[in-house]
Amino acid sequence: FPGYVLYIDLDPAQIDINVHPTKQEIKFEDEKIIYAFIQAAVKHALAQFSIAPSLDFSLNADIQQLDAISKPFTNEQQQATISSGLYQTFSRSHQAHAIEPTEKSGLGDWRAYFKESSIVNR
Repeated sequence: FPGYVLYIDLDPAQIDINVHPTKQEIKFEDEKIIYAFIQAAVKHALAQFSIAPSLDFSLNADIQQLDAISKPFTNEQQQATISSGLYQTFSRSHQAHAIEPTEKSGLGDWRAYFKESSIVNR
């Protein structure tokens, strides 16, 4: 990782050095504004030297040509989706999703597992 040093010139009255017994930490009077200044300076420095890419909110022409976007969702596809079991589990609002216990899981009698392991450990 690259190293870094922050040089911050502040009024000493804005800093409390009695936060940590070994003076390894300090507390700023207004931490939010200090954080905002540091964040803005780092973003500016990274953008200035093109280290971090800037966000591009324009539409990508390649994505617009995908079938999922360019072709309409037909009624036949809509009915097939609605009738699937997967759609039904997510279509109920305000319902928690839980995994139903099955015979295959073998977790139905979990207390017996711990009883057997405590007998073995003796």
